[in-house]
Amino acid sequence: VDPDHLLTVMQQWMREE
Repeated sequence: VDPDHLLTVMQQWMREE
């Protein structure tokens, strides 16, 4: 699991709000 990738996913998920 790449922490950097996880950060990107989290940012995208927050942007969906």
